[in-house]
Amino acid sequence: MTQYIIRRLILIPFVVIGVSLVTFVLMRVVPGDVARVALGTTATEQSLAEFREANGLNKPLFDWHPPFGQYGEWIGGFAKGDFGRSYFHGTPVRDELANRLPVTLQLTIMSFFITLIPGIIAGVIAGLRPNSPVDLFTRTVAVAGLSVPSFWIATLFILVPAIWFNWTPPFGKVSFFSDPVRNLQQFTLPALAMSIPATAGIVRLVRSSVLEVLHQDYIRTARAKGLRETVIISRHVLKNSLIPVVTVVGMSLGGLLGGAVIIETIFALPGVGLFGYQSILSRDYLAVQSLVTLGAFLVVFMNLVVDISYVWFDPRIRYS
Repeated sequence: MTQYIIRRLILIPFVVIGVSLVTFVLMRVVPGDVARVALGTTATEQSLAEFREANGLNKPLFDWHPPFGQYGEWIGGFAKGDFGRSYFHGTPVRDELANRLPVTLQLTIMSFFITLIPGIIAGVIAGLRPNSPVDLFTRTVAVAGLSVPSFWIATLFILVPAIWFNWTPPFGKVSFFSDPVRNLQQFTLPALAMSIPATAGIVRLVRSSVLEVLHQDYIRTARAKGLRETVIISRHVLKNSLIPVVTVVGMSLGGLLGGAVIIETIFALPGVGLFGYQSILSRDYLAVQSLVTLGAFLVVFMNLVVDISYVWFDPRIRYS
């Protein structure tokens, strides 16, 4: 197990470097001049040249000599925790991320728990009572949740209260510790909009997994021994049926972070997602590269955590 973890940890830097390299190249081939976007269409050629000189945009993209071009200079600073300076905001990217990360973390954590807890409970109930009215209702709602994208749900969460009740959710961000009521008003609807499609997927997966486990021989053996149904469900059905769910739950964190870009933009939440959206529009190379590379590291790390957690859920699984 230890050797497996070490091998996976050694592979993480190579994956992250590969993602960062692809992102670096793609950002440079996208049409548009970052200097023209940053300074405006009325900027003179001299001011554009000074901007490129100040931000190192006139250096070669790759070079065999230190600091190995723009990419080498950026990835070297990234490894040290220096993500460069944002062209759009004029501040270090690291500071922007530090200021905006609490917003995205709160939104993601709320969405994660809204996805996980109701999804598992509804899936287990539907799996234990197949083809019952509760199961039919749960499956119908789950299919509906999977059929609509989160941005459409978010738009409805803004338009319907505004049209029918003359109320709109408060935009911006207020700290939970300074005003918890207003903070929850700002984050509840965005968290719901992000979590509904993911919850529907969890429900269907848990239901199928519970149905499969209930037909296993060890469940029949447990019932033949006279174990109570609650013991069978809690000790045998739940633990074994959640093994495939762990993979989806682990990967859903990356999906929630990606969905934060759209949701934060719609609800004007000043988080990392909105920062990434603004950075893409303004051709803010260093900010986009840093965000994508950090996201890749998070996804790879979560994959490792999911693989390790399999051993706890199923002791039969061994890594060599």
